[in-house]
Amino acid sequence: MRKLFRGILKGIVGILALGVLLLALWATFDAWKVHRLARKASSIQTGATMDSVVALMSQPDATYPKGTGFLVFRSAHQQLAYGSAIDWRNAFSKEPPFFFPFKLRLFGPTGDDIVIVLDDNDQVLEVKIP
Repeated sequence: MRKLFRGILKGIVGILALGVLLLALWATFDAWKVHRLARKASSIQTGATMDSVVALMSQPDATYPKGTGFLVFRSAHQQLAYGSAIDWRNAFSKEPPFFFPFKLRLFGPTGDDIVIVLDDNDQVLEVKIP
């Protein structure tokens, strides 16, 4: 019985260690991706088309049409958001959502996202790099 318990415990520890390793690799790749996107975004000029932005930066992590937002904080322009998928500020919180390391972009880009603001003709008005 003890041998079976030890075998199960070793399996659980192995699965947890693999999970931590995979999360660390994902976080490393995610940080590298954001750094690379920030360098690319710095070369975007005002007036560039949305197609050229997508060709340079790839598909955005989130797209917010004109008027997206919450109550009085609605955007006046379409926005493309690029950024990290992981938010470590919520990963080990003492308050809800406790352990939730994933970034939610519900009503618009977060403060640490790279944001490309587009006009009504899908041309770049502004590039915001945190």
